[in-house]
Amino acid sequence: MLKKLLEHKFFKDSFWTMAALCLLNVTIQFLIYPFINTILGAEKYGNILVLISIVNIIAVSVGISVNNRRMVASAFTVTTNTEYNIFLLIICIVLLPISVGITSALHLEMNIVESLLFWLLICCTMWRYYADVEFRLNLNYKGYFKYYFFISIGYLIGMFVFKVTKIWILMMLPGELAGLIYIVLKGSLFKFQKISLNTFKAFLKAVIFLILAQLLVQIVFNADRFILKLFSGGVAVTIYYIASLMGKTVALLTTPINSVIIGYLAKSKKEMTIKRWNGITGLCLMIGGGILCACMVASHIFIRILYPNEFKDASPLFLLANLAQIIYFVTGILTTVLLRYVKEKYQLYINIAYVFVFSIMVIPFTWKYGIWGFAYAILAVNLFRFFYVFILMASKIHRKEISSYKLG
Repeated sequence: MLKKLLEHKFFKDSFWTMAALCLLNVTIQFLIYPFINTILGAEKYGNILVLISIVNIIAVSVGISVNNRRMVASAFTVTTNTEYNIFLLIICIVLLPISVGITSALHLEMNIVESLLFWLLICCTMWRYYADVEFRLNLNYKGYFKYYFFISIGYLIGMFVFKVTKIWILMMLPGELAGLIYIVLKGSLFKFQKISLNTFKAFLKAVIFLILAQLLVQIVFNADRFILKLFSGGVAVTIYYIASLMGKTVALLTTPINSVIIGYLAKSKKEMTIKRWNGITGLCLMIGGGILCACMVASHIFIRILYPNEFKDASPLFLLANLAQIIYFVTGILTTVLLRYVKEKYQLYINIAYVFVFSIMVIPFTWKYGIWGFAYAILAVNLFRFFYVFILMASKIHRKEISSYKLG
């Protein structure tokens, strides 16, 4: 009976989590981004997608890594806010010259005010990704939904600000700020407590591995915008983004689903066996297959409505682009399970191999065959990562090099 109740609660929490991130992603992908495209056109839209990718790479890599480290640490000790907050504040300071340098290097005609707003957007987005740990630590997924509900409302307000100012950053910034304001009013995440230097050192050692690993995978996840812009221009960025939109929206759900998974695994003392690992992998693949079918149907319906001018060019790429994102989504879930049972450094090893294979396949294929070469290559790279994760966990189980009670 207890097992059934726990399973019921898991799926209930998964519903609230997915509903929260679905609300946010639908707002961004189906309202915010098409609105930018309509106002500014395909070429400028492609350039903005490159900048948004930079925001995502930095903010997700740091915010999610710090978030996940705290969730895993909470399985073994009582965590405090201090080391996490200090670390993120240091990162914000470091990001200031980096952000200004990026906007200057890309030659996108941004003035100093827009460059500073770009820095602020990266910082607020990074804190937003970390701050939902307030709800994950307590398995409070209704609170998690409310958090993302207010972020979505902030984005909708940002649409009106953008319409007046024509500054795309001001369309996104109100959403990120809305989430942080909600945390300040409802949570205790920004309160500091005393910690020892040894505690901070241990935290740094663990989180650096996770950030480097996440940074590598986020670079690959967002690489379509950089590589296609380099070899084919802003229009190609827009076409591939549109072709992969449904699958990429699903791939973004990796984060909320992983939020629930790591929360429950942090409380679990169950042994990981080959049978359980095969079962988890098989279930993920079955779900992925169903999602792929749904993405294909949804692409033919919604892309025609949202991007009528680009539909003809994007539709031939629907299968390849969406399949690549679904494989990414499935592998992301399996990697989260791996994080609970295997040392953090293996996350880095996986993604170093991932980036290496990406570099030797995607760049030359895109250079020679354009957008189609990119589509086939990114699918192959994501399949490589899937098999690497699956085999790594299986080998660790076989050698009895995993732990149900602590990392490493």
